[in-house]
Amino acid sequence: MQFFTVLLILVASISVGQQNWKTLIQEPIALQYQLPNNWYVGGVMQDRTSGEGSYSMNVAPDYAVSMLIKYSDELDLTTLQQQKVWTYSFKPVMAAIEQVKTAHFEFSKVFSTWEEDTDMKVLQFSTTSPQGMNYVIYFWGTMETILENSSLIEQILHSIQTTK
Repeated sequence: MQFFTVLLILVASISVGQQNWKTLIQEPIALQYQLPNNWYVGGVMQDRTSGEGSYSMNVAPDYAVSMLIKYSDELDLTTLQQQKVWTYSFKPVMAAIEQVKTAHFEFSKVFSTWEEDTDMKVLQFSTTSPQGMNYVIYFWGTMETILENSSLIEQILHSIQTTK
């Protein structure tokens, strides 16, 4: 009887944890990933500033952390990394690039700020899929909110996988 009680509690706790996350399948950028249920999902849009590539915008409900995925199967990764995010330029300040390996990708991670808003701290993760699609993923917020949400950011990053 105790076994079934423990099993019931385990199943209930797993299902409660899963209820807090939603899976997004974004075919236009060939990605699938998980976000907290309460995050705003902006969907996939064509990059109007450069006319090349697409992006997907997601935001925490209190705007503490924002996430943007830039995607292109035409631009090389270096060019995609150098593109502005709307009117903001990524300003690398970290000397060493850290490699972050997940089950599906190996990302190059750079910590920085926006040139136009140095109060915002920015994490940039870049990778190329086995199918040749280039991705640059940005997470930004204040230093405090980036640190407070570091495990959440890591969980999102580790959930990212291609749909092709």
